[in-house]
Amino acid sequence: MTEEDARENYLRIASVIKGTKFQWILEEVEQEILRGKPSQKRLKVQKAEESFWATDAQVSHEKQSLAKFTASIEYTAEEQVALLIDALEQATSEAASMEISTALILNEICQRKEGPGQVTIEFRGEGETPALHRSTPQGRRELISWQKSISSLLEELKEEINAN
Repeated sequence: MTEEDARENYLRIASVIKGTKFQWILEEVEQEILRGKPSQKRLKVQKAEESFWATDAQVSHEKQSLAKFTASIEYTAEEQVALLIDALEQATSEAASMEISTALILNEICQRKEGPGQVTIEFRGEGETPALHRSTPQGRRELISWQKSISSLLEELKEEINAN
């Protein structure tokens, strides 16, 4: 995949995500891209000069050491696409799988106690906070549908990235 192809693919995926409930994934990936890829660097650092007298002449000796620091380098266009693909896969398939598994277990428990019903799950922070996320049967169906619609595009792009 060329740099130009990678840029086009990133924009293609981004356009699918924009305006959906998954836009936050795109925003997180873009923040990561702005931060850049961490890279360890080593620099020679000169320490204070030591002086001592040898006969009548002063001799100076500079000490040098290596210092490590973390720098930030730009992600390549291909790496940016890979970041976005990974983030989407983790956020959609893993979240959907967790929600569906939890709903099935709770639905089974509810059917035993109260008869058939459909489970709605609310994810909350600590304390008396409003729901951070509400998982309804309809929402889970939409999540599965959305994930299926984008998964073929993601798989195709991953294969293209891995081919290089």
